[in-house]
Amino acid sequence: MDNFSKQIYDAGINDGRKEGKAEGKAQEKFATVKRMLKRGKTSLTDIAEDTDLPLDTIKKIQAEMQAV
Repeated sequence: MDNFSKQIYDAGINDGRKEGKAEGKAQEKFATVKRMLKRGKTSLTDIAEDTDLPLDTIKKIQAEMQAV
């Protein structure tokens, strides 16, 4: 593999790792929201602030949990 091809390959690997980390972080935030909602002791606003997610996202997760 020539130097240019290796650089392209390495850049692709790094991009994939970044995407994977971001996806894992998002999944963990959603799991945290679900745990907090199940406890029912925290306001939706507090959950949004603690997880750095928009209040609308918290409300959607809550609605999905209630629909099940």
